[in-house]
Parts: sequence; C-alpha cells; structure tokens
Amino acid sequence: MLLLLGAAHANVSDREIKASCPVCSAEVYRFISASYRIPYPIARDLECPETREGFITCERCLYTGTSTDFQRSLAPKILEKFQLAKLELPLDVNHERNRYSSVYLARESGRLRGDRPEKQAFASMNLAWSRRGSSDIIDQQDAMLSFLGVKDDYPFSFHHPADPEEEWRRMEADFRTTKEPERRHALAVALVRRLCNLGEYDYLLQLLPQLEGLPPETAERVKALRDQERTLALEPALSDALLAVEDPRTEKPADMVYLVAELHRRLGHHDLAREWYDKALARPDLESQIRQWIPEQIQLMTGPKKPYSPLLPAIALAGLFTLIGWKRHARLKAQL
Repeated sequence: MLLLLGAAHANVSDREIKASCPVCSAEVYRFISASYRIPYPIARDLECPETREGFITCERCLYTGTSTDFQRSLAPKILEKFQLAKLELPLDVNHERNRYSSVYLARESGRLRGDRPEKQAFASMNLAWSRRGSSDIIDQQDAMLSFLGVKDDYPFSFHHPADPEEEWRRMEADFRTTKEPERRHALAVALVRRLCNLGEYDYLLQLLPQLEGLPPETAERVKALRDQERTLALEPALSDALLAVEDPRTEKPADMVYLVAELHRRLGHHDLAREWYDKALARPDLESQIRQWIPEQIQLMTGPKKPYSPLLPAIALAGLFTLIGWKRHARLKAQL
C-alpha cells in the first residue's frame, strides 16, 4: 500500500495514479492533485519546481518521490542502497508529521537514488521551507507563535503583497513610526511570525531587543529554530549547491551561485556570502530579479537600524561645544 503524503492542503484530487514502487514493487492506486504546492511564501533562497507536486510514499519501504520518480526504474546498485539504508520516518514534535515527513523522505530517497547535486540542494531547501510554517494559514501561524512563546493579543489586518520580503520591511518601517502601544505590539508579533516564516532568524535576533512586549525566552526559541534549520537543511543544501556550481548538468548555474551566497549568509558566513554574491553579479546569465535582490540581501547582514533616540542630537551638540571650547582655550593659552 502507498500513502500520499504532503498534500494536506491540496485541492480535490483530479487525476488517478497507478504506480508500482520501484524499490519493493508494492502496487498503488492513489489520487494526487496536480495543483498541489507547498503553501509557503518562498523566501529569497529560491524555489524548486518540484514543490508544485505532491509526494507519494510507499508504506512498506518508505520510498518517496513525485509521480515521475515512481515511473523510473532503479538500477540494481541503487536498489541495494535502499535495502541497506532502510529509510525511517523522522520524529519532530514541533511540526506537522505528514508534510514534514514527506519532504524529509523525498530528500533521503533522492540521495539514495543519486539525484544530481542541484536537485539535492533544492530538496534540502524544501525541507527548510516545510519547517518554517505558513503565514497564510491561521492554525500554522498560531502554532509558530505558541512555540515562540508569543501571544497575539491585538490582531490587526495587515497588507499582504505578492513579495513577502516587501511585507516585513513595511511592517518594520511602520513599527518604527507608529506610537500607539497596541499597534506596536501587533506589529512586533507580526514581525516575529514573518521573519521566522522566511527563515531570517539572525536578523530577527538583532531586531528582538527593539520589539517591546515579547517574552524573554523568545530569543532562545528563535535560536533553537535557527540552529535546527541550519543543521538539518541549510548545511546539506550548501554542500550540494557547491557541487552543483561545477556540475555541467545544472540547468541554471548562475542561480546556483546565488544560492551558495544566500546559504552562506543564512549560516552566518558573511565574508564568504559577499564573495559569492559578487560572483553571482559577475554572471551575465543571472536572472534580473535575483540581480535586484542581491543589494537588499547584502544589506541584511548589517542588521536592523538602531532606534532613534532624542538624546543623540543633544549629546552630539554637547560634544561639539566641548570641542569648540577646548580649541578656543588652546588658542588663548598660546597667545599668553
């Protein structure tokens, strides 16, 4: 028997799939929605076309892949790898089991199949996206906020542009200008949610001291999310992306150079990130949209703006008067 995993948010199934597991030959008659897609706002760490399909998982051996993967025959050496590896379901209490399990098993199956590095890199990115939750699904938002120890007491209606990166930047700008306490709290919670959903944990950690009304343990929980994602998804994705840059089969090598830069940034390797961003900008085949993103991604490494303090101009002015007075005193002393 085969299970269709990862399609909890798909529309009504619209086509029948008859397939045989390439590993253990179990038969399947299942339905899968052609319109299925992992329902997350894709951050600027790129999007894998395979997120547009659901994954089929064999209940007997846990082999997982798209319908295309189930139509492939596997070489004897590959079959032996699966028999020795014995795929296992991941245990992760903080995330929805079906979605997360399907993406995890799809990545592990791809590694055993020997998928090319570009595909393996995106499989790890899929895993990162599956952990981040969705800002478009209320129950997942609440689960994320609950895990972070944050309570949304003042649910305001926010504008949701097509670019989620633009949205959180608008929220941060609004937070810096609004004076109303309730709205400031709502914006603080919304920023926590959005930045976690986009995997921008380092930027959020630098911003947290400026966000009032959040529990003191929020920072530690954000760090836990960041470290889990780095170990499970981003570090393996970086290894595969570096291989993909040199792989002649890579479909969009310039995009992969950018992905290497972006992964270095998200892993905290800022010098290497800048080096690879420069390499990406030097590529004539780099997509124009990605070229526009890079300056903003580099700016993120400098951290959020410091909050304005009305004392700063006074301190600067006092320092200037002190300097002028010291110079005048020095001139009078020289004339004596």
